This record gives sequence, structure tokens and C-alpha cells, in this order.
Amino acid sequence: MRLSHAQNRLWFLQHANPASPAYNIADSFQLEGPLDVAALERALHDVVLRHEPLHTRIPVEDGAPAPVLDPPGRFSLGVTDLSHAAGEARRVAEERIIELGLTPFVLERELPLRAYLFRLAPDWHILTVVFHHIATDGWSMGIFRAELAVAYSARRRGQAPEFEALAATFSEVCERQRAALDGGALEKQLSYWRRALEGAPATSLMGQSSPEEQPWRGDRVYFTLPQHTLDGMDALGRRVGATRFMVALAALNVLLHRYGCGDDITVGSPIANRAAEGAEPLIGFFANTLVFRSDLAGNPTFSELLARVRDRALDVYAHQETPYEAIVDALRAGRADGSAPLFGVALAYHNALNQELRLEGLRTQFIPIDSRTSKFEVLIAIEETPGEPYCFLEYATRLHDRRTMERFTRQFVRLLEEAARAPEVPIGRMRLLSEPERRLVLGEWAGEARPYPAKETVHGMFERRVRERPDAIALVWRAAISPIPG
Repeated sequence: MRLSHAQNRLWFLQHANPASPAYNIADSFQLEGPLDVAALERALHDVVLRHEPLHTRIPVEDGAPAPVLDPPGRFSLGVTDLSHAAGEARRVAEERIIELGLTPFVLERELPLRAYLFRLAPDWHILTVVFHHIATDGWSMGIFRAELAVAYSARRRGQAPEFEALAATFSEVCERQRAALDGGALEKQLSYWRRALEGAPATSLMGQSSPEEQPWRGDRVYFTLPQHTLDGMDALGRRVGATRFMVALAALNVLLHRYGCGDDITVGSPIANRAAEGAEPLIGFFANTLVFRSDLAGNPTFSELLARVRDRALDVYAHQETPYEAIVDALRAGRADGSAPLFGVALAYHNALNQELRLEGLRTQFIPIDSRTSKFEVLIAIEETPGEPYCFLEYATRLHDRRTMERFTRQFVRLLEEAARAPEVPIGRMRLLSEPERRLVLGEWAGEARPYPAKETVHGMFERRVRERPDAIALVWRAAISPIPG
């Protein structure tokens, strides 16, 4: 039994940083009504036994991962009674969930998921399942919720669940994916990626690093995409045959460009990677990471840029089977700070996730819980749901502050709206600021008007000042003082 390409890289990152919870995923739901706790525990056991990755430990042999199947005799659901906390029960539970989500997994000794139930009142509970990403991905979360519902319904009646038979196991599908890249197929794919990413920058917002903070620490800014914004994205897409993801990617490219990231932009994005036979109904980490490179040179209109993004995206999709890890190795890419190679900013756009958990006899509601971690410098995530999309920006707190990231999300949404309103405007003229912000910058912050020597350059004025006062302090940054060198 071998790990998949994606699992191998995740295992290496976890093994190198065993105290990091960066790849923990917490899934929480509020349950209202008469809950059968024993049936829920049995149902969790049923789903864990059904899928290999959920009952796999990963010991280390000779410095390499050696995964073994280790199905539990009985999966244990941890139950905590908080009913004594009265009005504070919900707050106490959410604080505890955050703590649990920040508890690292020891993959050598334990299974890659833990389940907890918090009793807030006799008919009011919160269910939290914490996974390690090595065993699951976004697609898998929908499968987990659906199958848990089937199993719970059966166990309430004292019966075993009747799942549809799986055509293959996770390890069998991984071997098929490996076989599909044998016989020169991988090298053919890699030749495309070498050409596509040759000389590409790892686009970064270049925040100010805080060395005393853990690199995995993060925070989230939640935002909304109203229906009129989504309608505008659809109208833009129809003009050039682009998807909503492509429209969002083009807008993100413009924003990064306007933030000083240049004309050559790279953005990472996860993809389900479920094309192999038998992969669709399985829980496991199949997701691959694609790198989209965009050319913003020449100040194109948004429509022109969107056409460029569409063409490049179609090329990328034609080579999506190439494992991200193989691309990184082929390009010998790396980041000294341990962040993702080839890109610093990511965009995740999901339109096939099942956000709902429907447990028989209960009213359920998804609870968004901040993970307090970040896998990338900046990630914008958009998850389409039956109602309004679930959207957030996740960022590394050692690099960026919340106020900047809140402004970044507002400007991202504003660019989407501006693009829909005036798609033929050059990207350099698209408005990032709201009217109140423009008045603030051009009015209050502009200060008193002063005469300016029209024929003198800025660097010429700087050089003149150096000659006049060579020993004066030139720059003060926090506690550092740097005099102008003589």
C-alpha cells in the first residue's frame, strides 16, 4: 500500500512540522431535536470502516511513510456535557472546537479523524469531526456528510446501513492514477508545465513577516457575493465563454496587479482530480493543485484579460492530471519560508460541495468555525451553496493584518462588480475605491495644496536633500534608524 502523490507531500510537510495543525479540517454542525447518541457513534464507525483513508495509520520505516490499514474495533465519539454552562454553552463549545482543531495529529499512532459531541441542552448538540487533510478533501466532505446521514438513519432502527457497493478502494484508484502516468505520459505532461511556468514568479503580496509568529497561524475574513454580482459574473462569462471561476480568477489577477505584483501573475487553485475510474464515491485526498499563469501586459480591458485567462485555463485543464508535486520537482521550485512553491495566492472555487448534513429526526445547521490556520499566504475561497455562496479570505497572520485583508476582500468584490458594469475599461482604470474612500484619499488625506517645482524630478529632489543634509536621518521604520550613507 502506497500513499498518493498528494498524500506524500502532505505527509512530508506534517513530518517536518509535527506540531503544526495547518492541515486539520474541522466540520461542525448544530443538531436540534432528540439525538440518538449511540446510533450516531455507530454511524461514524460505519463510515470510517467503509473508506480506507479514514482507518489508515502512517508509521515511518527507514525515514519513509509506510501506511497500514488499522480499522478500529469500535470508533469512539467523545461526548462533553456543557448543559451546566447555561447561556454560555454555545460559546464554550465553539472555543473548545477551535482548541480541538488546533491539536496536531500523530499520524503514526492515530487515525486521521476525531469526533466530538457537545451537549448544550437535552435536545441541543454540536457535532464536530476533525480530519487531517491527508485523508480527505473538499469533495470527500460531501460524501462523508451524505453517508453519515444514511448510516444514522439505519442505526436508529437497529439496522446496518445499506451503502452502494464501491467499485474500487482508495489505494486501487491511486494505483490507476499512477499507471496512467507511466510510459512517458508524465514526462509529456511535464514538458507542458516547464514551458508554461518557465520564469514565472511566485506571486506574493509581500507582507511584512513577523518571525516570532508560527508560520501556520492564520485568520479569516468572511464576505458575501450578492446575487446581482453573481449574475454579472455569468453575463461576463457568456461574452467570452468563461466560467465563474475564470471571471473570479481574472478579477483576482487585476487586484494583485494593482497591488504591485506586476504583469506576470501566478495563482494556485485546487481541483477535484476525480477522473480515474471508481474515484467519485470515495473519501480520500485526491485533490490536485493547478497553477494558473496570467499575462496582464499592455493594460488590456477586462474582457480582453478574461479571454486570455480562459485560453490559459483551458490549456491547464488539459494537463490537470500532472501531480503538483511532480511539477514542483521538475521545476526545482521551492520557497525559503516553507510556503507553497510556484504561488503565494490561491483561489478555491467549489460548485459541487454538499454543505448539508441531514440527520433523520433532527434540525441541522452548518457552523463555520475559524481554523486559526492558513495553508497559503492568501486564499480566497468561494463555495456555492443552495442559497448565497459561502465566501471567505484566509490569510497568514505573520504576513498580513486583518484591516488590509478586509480591504482586499472589499476591493475583490468591487472589481467583480466594476467588470460586469464596464468590461471594456482597461484594467489600470478600474476603480478599487468606493466613493467615500475616494473622497477620503483625495480630500482629507491630501492635505493642504503646496507649490511644486514642476521641472524637478522626485529623485532629483532626493539627491538635492542628501547634499544639503548628508548626516540627517533618512528613514525610521519601527525601532530601526538608518542614516543616509555618505
